[in-house]
Amino acid sequence: MSAGLPQDINLIVIAVSATSSRAHLYPDVKTLLTALDGLVVAGGSNLRMEFFDKQGVRMHPVFGKKWQLVGIEAGVDGPEPEILLSRLRTAVTDIETYLFDPVVADVLAGMKLTPKQAAARLPRLAEVTDLAEALRRCDGPFGHADADPGDNGSPLHNLFVHGIL
Repeated sequence: MSAGLPQDINLIVIAVSATSSRAHLYPDVKTLLTALDGLVVAGGSNLRMEFFDKQGVRMHPVFGKKWQLVGIEAGVDGPEPEILLSRLRTAVTDIETYLFDPVVADVLAGMKLTPKQAAARLPRLAEVTDLAEALRRCDGPFGHADADPGDNGSPLHNLFVHGIL
């Protein structure tokens, strides 16, 4: 087995930007690594990510000899579900703000949605205290549960998670 590929098939890897402005759920480390292979960050900007498992345990990157990401492994600290829940709430708030940007509003109009209608599809986490429930609510918009057939994500997923216009 490769380094960083846990045998727990129920693992969910949550990648949250360091500023908590975006979040993405992956069913396992292999799917994350496949998604990152050949990825180019738009605009030449840096991409800073934090990784957690579904219990809120921080996951740390594992690098190969040429500094390529080859896996992710659990850290030594115990679960901190409240930190991950906070990161997810911040991501939802930031994405909701993003949806009301005039450029994004034009893209949404092409999808026959107003910013308010798109925002209504975001998970509501303000009153959620259970991480498992928060992750269940996030799976569609931040995971691939609502992906179009033959695609890695619906247009709203791509907008919410990746900022793809």
